[in-house]
Amino acid sequence: MQKCPKCGYEGSVNAPVCSNCGLSLAVEASTPETNERSAPQNADSSTTTIRIAGQEASRVGAAFWVLLSLFWIWFSEAPGAWALLLAPTLLGALWPLIRNPGMTSKLDLLEEKLQSKHQQAGAKTGKFAQYFTKPLFVGCLLIWRKTQPLADVHLRAGLRVAAIAYFAGVMVTLLLVVGYVIVVVVVVIAVLLFLLWLLGEALSRSTGSGQAAPAKHSTRSVNVDEYRSGYEEGKKAGPISQLGDAFFSVLDMGRPDYIRGYKDGHQDRTFDPYRKDE
Repeated sequence: MQKCPKCGYEGSVNAPVCSNCGLSLAVEASTPETNERSAPQNADSSTTTIRIAGQEASRVGAAFWVLLSLFWIWFSEAPGAWALLLAPTLLGALWPLIRNPGMTSKLDLLEEKLQSKHQQAGAKTGKFAQYFTKPLFVGCLLIWRKTQPLADVHLRAGLRVAAIAYFAGVMVTLLLVVGYVIVVVVVVIAVLLFLLWLLGEALSRSTGSGQAAPAKHSTRSVNVDEYRSGYEEGKKAGPISQLGDAFFSVLDMGRPDYIRGYKDGHQDRTFDPYRKDE
């Protein structure tokens, strides 16, 4: 049986290409660089691994961590918060615990997608891409490269899943916090502007009403009396004097004492220009 260095599929010995992924086995077998690249992927089967009770140490450690996490969540005072906090580690523990080659190989192909997304984010010039998308994929690729030296491919895959999940969660939390702060600041500014507008309207109305009334009262109480005294001194008989009497009678209709007398039924008809003599 011949094993494919890319996907690990075991095919016939003389097969020119892999029937699973289509890789040319003749070219890959004759190239020494391909053998070096395939060595880390098969390191878990070629190198000596630590075993506990006949099982890989990573599998035993993953099982112990899952049991301990579930025990802690069950007996804690805030199980929801602890479940949310430990969820990435429980998800990452599935890879070394199950040790499925197909699931691990599919996760290894995620590196190409991360690089493609990073290039797309770098080509954009927006604020969101500059301060969120690009740092997110940069951090994910950094985690991917830092975990590359691990020989156990299943443990490496689980650590990548847990670390990337924690990093993405922190980035999303920061994004929500920044968005919440921006919304609060905008609402506070809008409320302050509205209150300032209401205060300005109230001050303008109070100032206008406070200045109009004294000016009108002073005009009617002082100026009318001065004009009346001057008119009485130079009063002459004839149509002009009758017109003057009518003018001052109209002014008297606006005086407070005249209005009170009219309401009480004691209207003074002395200066009424429309009165008809009986």
